Amino acid sequence: MGIGLSDYNETKASNIATKNVYTDIPLSFKKHPVKNDIVPLKDLDAIKQSVRNIILTNQGERPFQMGIGGNVTRYLFEPVTPLTAFSLKEEIIKTLQRNESRISNTQVNVVADIDRNMFNVIIAFNVQFSNIREEISFALERLR
Repeated sequence: MGIGLSDYNETKASNIATKNVYTDIPLSFKKHPVKNDIVPLKDLDAIKQSVRNIILTNQGERPFQMGIGGNVTRYLFEPVTPLTAFSLKEEIIKTLQRNESRISNTQVNVVADIDRNMFNVIIAFNVQFSNIREEISFALERLR
């Protein structure tokens, strides 16, 4: 008998919960106290770091991977207005659709904080092959 689509999704979701499918190196390079090795990020934490890194990477910034990333930082030199926040939101959505295949149903909310001259970004997404809905948030601001 064949496996149904819902059975497949439940199987993949249970596999994600029981074994590490995705790993990544943490940017903090925190060492394990006993093994004296870097403690890798696993599964959901690895995906969340990847989403954030893709947003903060400019196209052409990674050698030999010129298509990865978006040009989100160019909006940081524009006036902090709702129109710029909308343009930034659209750029983030396009960047994630193009570069991160492990997520779906992406919703992005960008709020212009005029007083602080920055944008608050909230990204909500589903992890592929699971029912996990995750959200990350961070501030985008121009460094002086």
